[in-house]
Amino acid sequence: MEKLKKNLAIVLFAILIFNLSFSQNPEWVNFTAKGNYINALAIEGDYIWVGTYGGGLVKLNMLTGEKVNYTRGSGLPSNYVWAIAIDVQGNKWIGTWGGLAKFDGVNWTVYKRSNSGLPIYSIKLC
Repeated sequence: MEKLKKNLAIVLFAILIFNLSFSQNPEWVNFTAKGNYINALAIEGDYIWVGTYGGGLVKLNMLTGEKVNYTRGSGLPSNYVWAIAIDVQGNKWIGTWGGLAKFDGVNWTVYKRSNSGLPIYSIKLC
């Protein structure tokens, strides 16, 4: 019985050492949003989409830390992003203070009261 306990202890110790030697040690990626307010997050593969209060939309690569910022100058209807949803085709639907935007990775389509019949400008998810 003592030999069995000793062998079991050796096997458990070996498993522990194996797990420790191959465990992942993730690195943190620091991110600061303009105004330090993050209103919305969505994860798509290796990317996090971050909706900010006044800083627009940020696409953050979790592997490299590379950031791409989308603002009104990029086609976003407002720099105040309230909601982010990603559909099965990979389109990003962005709810902003200035309307709803669909981003296919290249082109923006903006839906406002004037062109879509939306009853309000500010789009949020609850």
